[in-house]
Amino acid sequence: MQLNDSACRGLTTLNASEQETRKVLVTGAGSFIGGRVVEMAYLSGFAKVISGLRRWSSAARIARFPVDIKLCDVLDPEQLAESMKGVDAVVHCAVGDRQVTVEGTNNVLSAAYGVGVKRVVHMSTAEVYGNVRGEVDETFPCTSMKDEYGDAKIEAERICWEYYAKGLPVLVLRPSIVYGPFGTQFTVRLAQRLCEGRLGDMKDSADGLCNLVYVDDLVYCIFRSIRSDRSVGQAFNVNGPDKVTWNDYFREFAATLGIQKLKEIKPTESRVKSTAHDLLQPVAAFVGGHYGGTILRTGRKLGLEKRIEKLRSFLKATPTNFELQLYRRKAYFPYAKAANMLGYSPRYDMASGLKLCVKWLAHEGHLQRW
Repeated sequence: MQLNDSACRGLTTLNASEQETRKVLVTGAGSFIGGRVVEMAYLSGFAKVISGLRRWSSAARIARFPVDIKLCDVLDPEQLAESMKGVDAVVHCAVGDRQVTVEGTNNVLSAAYGVGVKRVVHMSTAEVYGNVRGEVDETFPCTSMKDEYGDAKIEAERICWEYYAKGLPVLVLRPSIVYGPFGTQFTVRLAQRLCEGRLGDMKDSADGLCNLVYVDDLVYCIFRSIRSDRSVGQAFNVNGPDKVTWNDYFREFAATLGIQKLKEIKPTESRVKSTAHDLLQPVAAFVGGHYGGTILRTGRKLGLEKRIEKLRSFLKATPTNFELQLYRRKAYFPYAKAANMLGYSPRYDMASGLKLCVKWLAHEGHLQRW
């Protein structure tokens, strides 16, 4: 498949007449977004890229390319300092729990400040705005929803502005709903739910705005922000070209998958299943983490493999209550600031992005398993 080559179309505007000589460190290079930054930086010739990983087992995807790969745990200041030697820019994509998000961001910024990195791009999220409505631009304050992920991102942004005040050239990108190949939450899981009939036309329960941005458009914006002197000290929404609802996304995704008729999902059914999911998930995570091997061996002896697999499938395929709230949220995150200051212009509408997603899903064998 030529997904990687075709996805770099339009980047010729970044290349000028010769390959760039800048050196860019990507933290979290084994993640969905970080991995794509590495691929596109190499394929487009945008930069000599250093792929920072927490562990070697995360290297499978990016190891397909002849790029520099280093152990770079954001919780290890020594690894960060070593990885940043001679680096011009850092794209901070590392993901994890609150410690990784907050302490890890502080460590990245401290190391970048210490060696004089010329640009740091911090990947935040539109979730920092909280449960808002209407058009939400960058002038809106960050508002806690008492959610660990969103609150950690708010704290990480606060640290970014502290380092900017010290003189570090840092900027913040706030992407909305990022989808594309290798994306788990809004690509693989949604496709599985649609194929298994666990997701469909949810009527009023999914009439909120979806704010889709294809992963390559986000990476394109990252590259624009590295090249622009106007980006420093600024926060930017990053969104796609379509203003669609979640139901629109589900219908288009189903049609692209070849699903003839989308199942109608009743609101009561969704809430009951999601509540059950939220009650079971923490228990399943704890038990699986501590006693997973014992349970599987016992289950095989008692002939319970199918029931265990059904529970796993239920937890993977059922939307959480947070997702149901997201599907109803009527907020739109305009990207006019990124367009005006960075020259950002998204290239992938929902239809073209989903065609690439489904090609990738088929290529990876996901569709055959469902």
